[in-house]
Amino acid sequence: MDQISDYKKELVDAIAERLDSVFTNLEESGREPRNLGDIAILADRVVAGIPRTSPLNLELGPFYTTASLTKWLGVTRQYVHELVRQRRILSLTTADRHKVYPSFQFGGKGAVLPHMPELVTIFEKQLEPATQAMWLVTPNQDLSGETPAKWLRHGRPSKAVIASAQKYVSKIDGDDPVVVVTA
Repeated sequence: MDQISDYKKELVDAIAERLDSVFTNLEESGREPRNLGDIAILADRVVAGIPRTSPLNLELGPFYTTASLTKWLGVTRQYVHELVRQRRILSLTTADRHKVYPSFQFGGKGAVLPHMPELVTIFEKQLEPATQAMWLVTPNQDLSGETPAKWLRHGRPSKAVIASAQKYVSKIDGDDPVVVVTA
């Protein structure tokens, strides 16, 4: 319980620090704090940005639900479903048929991990979404032991991750990886 209390205090302190900056900017610009909008709605958006727990958390989580993701990003459910349809984000379906979205694929401000569409396209015919997610969070020898998600998040060369994904899929297909040599 102390770990939860300590973590909660650190989180609240970090949020308060960032809010101080927001209010300083408001004061400097001569704007009223109420211009930010309804307090309850703002609080809901802040809390929506915190991923939820799930039995899969140990391996793939935490996760956003559709409701929490729409609040955090400030978009509609339809927009989130369109992102999934366009293969721009990865969604998993729980046993009770709810959609969840692994948090590792989003940056701090909601930006999607670079090259997710290419990776999802490479994997979609051979791998279930949970297996795709697992590959993205598993340390990878092709990436110096780093997970593909972390590799991409840190802006390292995407070609290495794409090549590793193609190599992985070719092993599943039973094909030898194709080596392309350029001059």
